[in-house]
Amino acid sequence: MPSFDIISDIHLDHLTGTGDKGLEFIDSVFENPTAPNLLIGGDVGFQSDFYSSYFFDLVKKKYEKVACILGNHDYWGFDLNTESPWKYWSERYNAPNIHFLSLSEPNEIIIDDTVVIGGTLWSELDPVYEVLIQAALNDFKAIKKFSLEQYKALYNLELENLKKQIDKFADQKTLILTHHAPTYQTTERWSQSPIKSCFCTSLEDIILDNPQIKAWVFGHCHESDVIHIGQAKVLEHSFGYYNANNRSFKPLHLEI
Repeated sequence: MPSFDIISDIHLDHLTGTGDKGLEFIDSVFENPTAPNLLIGGDVGFQSDFYSSYFFDLVKKKYEKVACILGNHDYWGFDLNTESPWKYWSERYNAPNIHFLSLSEPNEIIIDDTVVIGGTLWSELDPVYEVLIQAALNDFKAIKKFSLEQYKALYNLELENLKKQIDKFADQKTLILTHHAPTYQTTERWSQSPIKSCFCTSLEDIILDNPQIKAWVFGHCHESDVIHIGQAKVLEHSFGYYNANNRSFKPLHLEI
């Protein structure tokens, strides 16, 4: 039975200016791993950031295998028309036991008897609030030349590739790792927000129709919650921003 430590949305760029305190915080998170494998649900920090380098150098020593996907913040500063953030992160933090998963450029990692697949999986935007979403979401300012049309195209591409990956491994126990949430059931804080579709998409049918999916881990919503949909555990364990959170944050343990 494979076991994992889970973290998401650690936003290491918010440690900038904290000096050794930031390094001590990272060390404290991983002081006592509870599993041989680590799942990272995105939003690690800005590209080339000193703390991100320290983070990956640490976790590759602490864990046998690390699976990481990109969050929306991890695309900031890129031009998606000409650059591949996934390729950049994969090459910059390359290590034999660190695996960056993608749904735009599909890949997977096998851990014991479980296939782990995933990627950012951008959300299905509510067309009623698209203008508001474009104004409110920093992605449209921080990702170069990013548009609503590109956001929606990425979501459609990644959803289609996710379905293909699920079908490809239909006979194998599967864990899915995405940044955006596959349900609205765990995100109470956004339930009444007109921009809630930036965070979640109702994909419960995918889980219910594919009992080989034993867990779906996500981030983005800055919450910690575990629910069950069908035979799958659906869970988030996000830290958030350094100045606004409990600094005793530790990974969440998962067995499937």
